Amino acid sequence: MTDSDDLFEDEIIDIFVEEVTEVVDLIDSNLQLWQANLIVDRPLKELRRAFHTLKGSGRMVSADAIGELGWAVENVLNRVIDGLIMPGNDIVQLVSDARYAVPKLLEAFKNKQSSVLAGVNIQTYIEQSDAIINGPKTSAPVLEKGVDSSAPVDNIRPAVNVDNLGAAGRHDADIASLLTDYHDVTETLASVKQDVAALTQKLQQFGGQLEQQANQAPPALPDELNEQIQQLMALRKDVGDLQYFVNSTSKQLVADQQAVQQQSSEALDAVHQQLSALSQQYQQTLNAARKTSQLWSVGASVAGLVIVFAYLFITG
Repeated sequence: MTDSDDLFEDEIIDIFVEEVTEVVDLIDSNLQLWQANLIVDRPLKELRRAFHTLKGSGRMVSADAIGELGWAVENVLNRVIDGLIMPGNDIVQLVSDARYAVPKLLEAFKNKQSSVLAGVNIQTYIEQSDAIINGPKTSAPVLEKGVDSSAPVDNIRPAVNVDNLGAAGRHDADIASLLTDYHDVTETLASVKQDVAALTQKLQQFGGQLEQQANQAPPALPDELNEQIQQLMALRKDVGDLQYFVNSTSKQLVADQQAVQQQSSEALDAVHQQLSALSQQYQQTLNAARKTSQLWSVGASVAGLVIVFAYLFITG
């Protein structure tokens, strides 16, 4: 066996130990309840389910002693539920003894020891189970909790006679267990259907109440409260008008400001253009004056020279 196989086996053992521990708690919480009232009710069915789990899980992980113990007790409880045997102190004692044997068998399984070393003789429980099953039988069905003994026979679940299923033995007991599980599932489904029907009826009633309330006119309010509501509505309208006026005024102010800025910009552009034109005219006038001044200056010089030459010519 490899290390991985060992780890897998250890994990399976841990799961089985945890499950068996929960089953023991389940037995403890239901055994006293059933002992106080020996009828076919939930505590008895929970006990049967607990030992059914021990049988199946024990056989699955090769915890044979626990599996055989679970089968021996479940075999008896199945017949009690099916009305084949009457519950009594001998059955309660068998269940109690088996419950206290389970932890010892579990410890032996964990240590890979036999049930004999754990001080538990499985054959003893099997013989006790057979003795209870093969003892005096009654055909009277065991009444469910709350069933009137004077009720018609049709209101009582008929017993399942496992003797008609075939040869006696474990195979027949397993078939009887499956039939009992089938009865339990059928009863559970019937209970669920009743709960669903009741819930549906409540929902319909609740929906009708809501519809009725929706169709009813709302109660009249006091005059003072009506007046306050009207004042509040008028105030809300005034506030809305004021907000509209503020928003409109703000938009107009923004538009006016933009228009003023546009006009100022256009006026400044016009002034700049006029100043530029005047500057150009001034420059042209200045240039013309300079040219005229230069012409006068040349003319004066020429006239002076003519006068000088004329004077020299006359005096000469």
